[in-house]
Amino acid sequence: MKVKAFSPVKHKYRVRSRSNPNEFHIVEILNDGQLRCDCVAGFYKQECYHKEKIINWLLNNDDEINTNKSERSPRQTA
Repeated sequence: MKVKAFSPVKHKYRVRSRSNPNEFHIVEILNDGQLRCDCVAGFYKQECYHKEKIINWLLNNDDEINTNKSERSPRQTA
């Protein structure tokens, strides 16, 4: 009998790091609606740029991000 593992993660997004443009941080939207980020601030359960970016992207339907051509919209990961 197979038992399916429960994952609290509903969606995952990659957001480019501001301090190192060659790195990305993963922002996860949990099933309960909370956001979790793998950056230093996220580790300490503080608000961070990456979570704010995802919130703005979701609320503004990508309008804010696409006005800055040097920055791409966050990518959802598998």
